[in-house]
Amino acid sequence: MQNDIKIKIYGKGGQGVKFLATTLGKIFASSKYEHITVSADYDTVVRGGKISADLVASHEPNKSPIVEYSDITILLSPIKPDKRSDYLLSFTDSSDIENLETYANTIFTLEINPSANERNLFVLGATIKLLNNINKFTIDQTELVDTLQKVLPTNRKEENIKSAILGYEQKY
Repeated sequence: MQNDIKIKIYGKGGQGVKFLATTLGKIFASSKYEHITVSADYDTVVRGGKISADLVASHEPNKSPIVEYSDITILLSPIKPDKRSDYLLSFTDSSDIENLETYANTIFTLEINPSANERNLFVLGATIKLLNNINKFTIDQTELVDTLQKVLPTNRKEENIKSAILGYEQKY
């Protein structure tokens, strides 16, 4: 049985942070995780304000939906994390964040593939691949595509899946 998965996502309003967390949660739920919680914390500004999301996937009822220590932290914008993690995936220029290395054991900075029309699905694919690589969650590319076919909204589904595959093909 796979262990709990805890992910923290930071970004700005309009970047799809909640959509990313919710879609990851749906993927985990389709892979036999019985308890999924997604909680978001955001500024009152609709676009451009700071937003963070906590995602916990577990086989047992979640004691807390708030992630104190995550397996993976995802930065979509240069926002200083408020919690520590094992891995940090940065999809932004995080050079202005002081002491970023103190927030994660391992940091990967990835550029979004210009062919990925849907940025947050590229991030989703890259996150799933990292979870595979660290033996935290196992799903191959074919299973990922099949699951995305089931959980994504019909609007722009093929573009979303293409972007997720580009993210999944990232090398760590």
